[in-house]
Amino acid sequence: MQIDLLGTPQVYKDGQTIDRFISDKARAVLFYVACQREPVARERLLGLIWGDFERKKGLQNLRVTLNNLNKLLGEHIVVTRETVALQAVQVDVRTFEAGEIGRYSGELCAGFGLADSAEFETWLLLERERLGALVRQGLDERVQAARESADLATALTHTRQLVQLDPLDEAHQRTLLELLARQAHYGEALQHGEHLRTLLADELDLPPEPETEELLAHIRRARQLARPNLEPASPLFGRSEDLQSLTRRLSPINPNHERFLTLVGLGGAGKTRLAQAVGARLQTQFFDGVHFIALAAVDRLSGVINALAQALQITPKGKDALQTQVENALHEREVLLIFDNCEQLVANGLGKWVRDLLQRAPRMTLLATSREPLGGETLVPLGGLRDAAADLFLAAVRQLHHNFTPTATDLAAIAQIVEMTAALPLALNLAAAQTDLYTCPQIAAEIASDLDTLATLQRDVPVRQRTIRAVLDYAWRQLSADQQQIVSTLSVLRDPFSAAVSHAIAAATPQQLAQLQRIAVLSERDQLYTIHELLRQFARARAQPAMTKHAAYFANWVAAHEDALMGGEPNSVRGYARQQNDIAAAWRWAVAERDQAQLAQLLRGFAGFHILQNLRDTLREALQAALAVATERVLIGRIQTHLAAIEHIELNIPPARQLILQACENLAAQPRWLAYALKRRAAIELDEGQTATAAELLDAAIAHFRASGDRMGEARALIDIGLARSRLGEVEINWIEQSLTIAEASEDWRTQLRCNIVLGNGCIGRGAYDQAVGYYDSAETIAQQLNDQRNLASCAVNRGLALQMLSHYDAAEAANQRAHAIFEQIHDRDGICFALKNLSTLAYLQGEFAAAERFLRRALAMRRMMSGRLQGWLEQYLLGIVAFAQDKRHAGAQYVVTALRRLVEANYEAAILYSVEGIAQALLTYGHVETAVALLVHAIAQPSMEANQRHECEKLLVTLPDEVAQVVENRSTMALAVEAVNLLADVPDCS
Repeated sequence: MQIDLLGTPQVYKDGQTIDRFISDKARAVLFYVACQREPVARERLLGLIWGDFERKKGLQNLRVTLNNLNKLLGEHIVVTRETVALQAVQVDVRTFEAGEIGRYSGELCAGFGLADSAEFETWLLLERERLGALVRQGLDERVQAARESADLATALTHTRQLVQLDPLDEAHQRTLLELLARQAHYGEALQHGEHLRTLLADELDLPPEPETEELLAHIRRARQLARPNLEPASPLFGRSEDLQSLTRRLSPINPNHERFLTLVGLGGAGKTRLAQAVGARLQTQFFDGVHFIALAAVDRLSGVINALAQALQITPKGKDALQTQVENALHEREVLLIFDNCEQLVANGLGKWVRDLLQRAPRMTLLATSREPLGGETLVPLGGLRDAAADLFLAAVRQLHHNFTPTATDLAAIAQIVEMTAALPLALNLAAAQTDLYTCPQIAAEIASDLDTLATLQRDVPVRQRTIRAVLDYAWRQLSADQQQIVSTLSVLRDPFSAAVSHAIAAATPQQLAQLQRIAVLSERDQLYTIHELLRQFARARAQPAMTKHAAYFANWVAAHEDALMGGEPNSVRGYARQQNDIAAAWRWAVAERDQAQLAQLLRGFAGFHILQNLRDTLREALQAALAVATERVLIGRIQTHLAAIEHIELNIPPARQLILQACENLAAQPRWLAYALKRRAAIELDEGQTATAAELLDAAIAHFRASGDRMGEARALIDIGLARSRLGEVEINWIEQSLTIAEASEDWRTQLRCNIVLGNGCIGRGAYDQAVGYYDSAETIAQQLNDQRNLASCAVNRGLALQMLSHYDAAEAANQRAHAIFEQIHDRDGICFALKNLSTLAYLQGEFAAAERFLRRALAMRRMMSGRLQGWLEQYLLGIVAFAQDKRHAGAQYVVTALRRLVEANYEAAILYSVEGIAQALLTYGHVETAVALLVHAIAQPSMEANQRHECEKLLVTLPDEVAQVVENRSTMALAVEAVNLLADVPDCS
């Protein structure tokens, strides 16, 4: 069923219009109820529609009206003694309020009213104003967003809507005129300007504002301007993102537009072609045009002035210097200047002159192309093409051979050519030109052996761009001897590298790196540097073999960070990720050289990173390659330990057990590495349910860690044994506190953090909430020191849970809100849902059930976007608890039973135990008292049940008959849950 209330109201059911209403008052009742998100009290309808009637008469009219609506709407209207509501109805007002601004097609209930119901008329008037303000705000926001993304068409569409809503808003009218003109709709803009002039005179007896007149003058001047063709001579490949970004950043409609950008990169990167395409896109957006000024042949500032005067059609007059006349001409013009090929002018002060000019000409924008920065601008580095590199190559080939159809072999060779040329457009064009002489595979082979293959005989190409080697030679000759040495040495690096790496390998100073970046030999992003791939190849040919030094550096780096990598320390993991190709190269070199010492250095950190990043197949392959060349028994055992870890994670228990037993045998004489193997073996036993055996193995591992002096390994094993012993009914605190003492002594912050969280969780389980807060505070302090945002949020959300148990609701809400903000910032959906769940619980405890439900629905909506069979069970269960609290027993039962069915299907016993209170409530709703009592008694007896959950179950149990509790049988949690599912089989699923 559909109800449309924006514009002329219409009601549809099964595709048919409903119009047999008994009166306009019946329509008014329906329209009002349709606009509300909650059921409407009958008393509210009585006062709204029949407020001036005698009460008895009004009630009679309301009953008749509701009877009429019930006949017309059927199951879509729910009428109780107290309330009226709609169900399974689409209402355009609600859709509009949810963000679909396009649903606004006119004012609310246009043409409808109740002249004899003043209160309804007042409500209708206020709602019309509110919805009108919402649509205007929404359209304003969309216009602003469209301007910021330089989306003229969208901005114009929404501005037309704003003008239609309020034709006398001159600011919106000016925006409409401007957007029309910037799309070259000059005639329409000027015609609309005259219409606006008449409208203002007729309605307000006022002339247009001065800003409007000034804008119309600009439009008239723009209409007469001759605009040269700036489209590139050949198609632009692979630069769509760059083109879109530059257009947005430079566009004058963008309120945050940038006024001074420079495209920097090696010769042949396509800077000129991209700049021309940007100019063509912006040709009409600048009222005074776009001017492309080629400066490759200009080497003095005076030459720039002359070229600019010619482009602007300025003829020298009077006594003023030409430079002054050019600057004066630009003062009032809204213009984009493109200065192409500026690198030779940097030393002659071009950058300073441009900066000064931009201050004197506030509506001028400049885009430059250069191999090095001019100074003071925003740099836009331009490297090789992305996905379209092969398309560019094929297009260039087809200019020579129109019917060229590549074979599979050709396509593979083209992919090699793209990779070897780093997708540099000039290089690809030069390579394609060789198809007159060679096949694609031959070209790939030739390039691999000699850069001179990329040559051309075209005479209209600058000498320095006739071959890639010429381009690179030109760039190389600009470097000093020290710079050449640094670049040659750094060319062995495959990944982006830090200043520290460049200093360790090439003794490069920050000042030298900055200079290489300034001249576009290096590019920098997030404090990491890269060398253009072709230049790297070129430089490597001039470098002495540096791989030994390279591999040694990265092996030392991994060894220094191995504990942090195994523990998932964020900074070390990020550092590894930035260098993983170089570290992989060091690993391959160590395998190829059979270097046992270097493999031993790399092994633990290498494995830790790959396990953490879920790169198990890559790790397995690398470990097996190392195992094939390993000769030292300890190294073999260590490799087997990591291979066992992979099999264990993938639940391949028999091979995992076999590998770990072999590892323990090989490591018998090495206490430290044997301890790690025993720790892994204990984890395997624990997952197999052999808790006592696991605890014995962990005891042995701790003894070996102590014997070898590995305090960090001992501390982390103590946490594991504490958790294992807790499964045996012991209190874990003794072991965890030992771990914490060791971690504090060795300043192992990561282990201290984990200890405090585990201790806090244990305290919550035992009901020691004050102690839990203290542990979480300590953990939060450490997380702040480590800048570990995820654990910082986890501490806050757990601290909030402890404060909630202490009834410190305001402090608990603040902690959860803080956690929610951090989880949102790092895009942790699980964390967001957990924080929302806690906020819901806080609202529930304070009797704010509508807020509790709102938080849970937000969490459930997010859960449904995540994968996993059990996603959302907890939110559905808690929605049931909230419904029970409001005495909505059948709705509560639906939520709880939906969650329970999924838990039983997944055999998730711990979660079923958590859900006992709600399951019992659902059973009681449908009269299954004995099973409810059995479930409650069973749950209360479980030592693993948390104190607050046990308390709620006890509260519910004491409300039930004593004689029922006397005949309870002792059955398992799962058996009772399955019985509950069977008993509640007829309850509808609400998923």
